[in-house]
Amino acid sequence: MSRFELSAACDEAYAFQKKFPKDSTSNMLLAQALVAKGDPQAAQVYAENANICDPAHPGINYFLGMLYIQLGIFEKAAPLISRGLKAAPNSALLHWAKAEMHMALNQGHDAVEHYELASQLQIDEERKSHLALQYAVGLASIGKHDEAERTLLSLKNIPGLSAKCLLLLAENPNHNSTSELKTEIETLISQRKLNGDAMSNLHLALGRLEERSGKYDQAFNNWTVAKSYQNLDFDHNSYEFMVSSAKKFYSSDEISAHALLGNSSELPVFIFGMPRSGTTLIEQIISAHPDAQGVGELMRIDRIEGAYFSKFAFQNTSSAEEKNATLKRDANEYLDLLSNMITSPTQRVVDKTLTSYFVAGFIHMCFPNARFINCIRHPADSFISAYQNNLDHAQYHNQEHYITFFLGKERLVEHWKSCFPEKIFDLHYEDLVSNPEDVSRKLFVFLDLAWDPSCLKFFEKSSTVRTLSRHQVRREISTSSVYRWKNYEKHLGPLFAALKAANFEYPEI
Repeated sequence: MSRFELSAACDEAYAFQKKFPKDSTSNMLLAQALVAKGDPQAAQVYAENANICDPAHPGINYFLGMLYIQLGIFEKAAPLISRGLKAAPNSALLHWAKAEMHMALNQGHDAVEHYELASQLQIDEERKSHLALQYAVGLASIGKHDEAERTLLSLKNIPGLSAKCLLLLAENPNHNSTSELKTEIETLISQRKLNGDAMSNLHLALGRLEERSGKYDQAFNNWTVAKSYQNLDFDHNSYEFMVSSAKKFYSSDEISAHALLGNSSELPVFIFGMPRSGTTLIEQIISAHPDAQGVGELMRIDRIEGAYFSKFAFQNTSSAEEKNATLKRDANEYLDLLSNMITSPTQRVVDKTLTSYFVAGFIHMCFPNARFINCIRHPADSFISAYQNNLDHAQYHNQEHYITFFLGKERLVEHWKSCFPEKIFDLHYEDLVSNPEDVSRKLFVFLDLAWDPSCLKFFEKSSTVRTLSRHQVRREISTSSVYRWKNYEKHLGPLFAALKAANFEYPEI
């Protein structure tokens, strides 16, 4: 459906809901139209209205539960889905929603249980296939790669799923350019019957297989073709404005004026960095400690900050008392979220929202005792790792845009260091993989947690890994990915030219 058609559908749905404001169907239709248009936050109120009108309807509970999960409102998602299952215990959709919630909370074993239950209950064939695909992802997230592969093999010939299945199969390090998988991918590509997203996935998969056989030029060329199917635009000026606005609003004076009035909890730990810079590895190491838990990428703190920034950044009339009251309320909201996510009493909870470096000043005002881990990796290595994956942001598709984004992150972090340096721990990926115990010990000193050698055995834990690193973090730390960019050096001219123009040099280990 085109953008114009979506807008027209929303207009009709708005008119229908206005005519029947207390009808569950009218509210659901509007909520669904808004989600299709890409505005889930606007959809929330109408989905909630539909739920009020018909609280026992499994389809409404499923839709609203999935919407809460998408928005990171887990404290509402959990009781809603549980109530729904109590009323309709044989609803495949509600078990599916329960599985998705467990996946979002890094509870992969519980997720797999509910995926299995959902697959055994009545559900239409199209949804059944998509459910099986998510089940395979759940299996892979807890290290059951053989079972995941068997599930994917049973789905790979289903129209609409074939490209996604082949991309997931290509993640398995046992496949390379000599496997039958390559022939299947090339056959599908040659038919040219798939849409752009599917063709992009196929070329990403083919690039992975070529790389494992040492065919680096072919790999890079396939990844470049994959990006050509995704028409994404990076607004350089808007990004620079965001960086400068954050630095201006969260000035040293502003932070000092409010931070001492924030919540004194030491529970939150925030990991940030560029994608593929070791953030998942660090989360796994910390989460292996008996007094720490990881909760994945919550994204909630970004949204809370967005509301605070919108309210106060461009006003000169706001009082300090109003800001302080808002900060306390926002801190309590975030702590309530954490309390609904942790499975047992703990001293540290790790939120791995990569972009939290944008809002670190706000976080420090809310939680002056919160700690930040700044994950750093050679920008060429992190670019290659991002470039070969299906990351739907324009800055990861273009070398100059990537460096613009990277340097903006560097400027922001330097600003935060000038405001609260003792709360930020710089962790270089190259140092960690070369000297894991030494670096990890220093990290736990920073976190004020006693050293526990089991943290370096994180890969033996039955944890869930939902990110693109799920294969890497199932084995011991290695240096195999350090300076990987050198295999692609001749293709990275624009990236190094942009770094040189900015006088940026990355330290050699």
